Amino acid sequence: MARLRKSREDAVAIERRKVVTEIEDSHARIDRLRNHIIGLRAQSVPKYTLCQVKGVQECIETLIAKGTVVPEARMKRLAKDRPIWQSKVDEIVVPEIVANDLDPFQAPPRDGDGDTAV
Repeated sequence: MARLRKSREDAVAIERRKVVTEIEDSHARIDRLRNHIIGLRAQSVPKYTLCQVKGVQECIETLIAKGTVVPEARMKRLAKDRPIWQSKVDEIVVPEIVANDLDPFQAPPRDGDGDTAV
């Protein structure tokens, strides 16, 4: 009887370790995804502003090429703003995610009764 109890306690301990490991892996995976999303959001504002600065500068250069007069102060300000926003975009680090982080979580196996086997 004691041997049977010991065997069952060992099996339960093994299952608990498996569950704890799966939970830790899931939490780590969720944290990586959360950090990745936060990094992408932090990068978006400076990136869009940089795109706007580049677009305005290219538009004005096209207008100048066609003969439109643009104040020199405006061109100097755009030339000054572009590297500032480029450096802001470059200094933001977006954490990478592992390829299997995007896979769906696996449902735990169940026997026919809906109870987990021990």
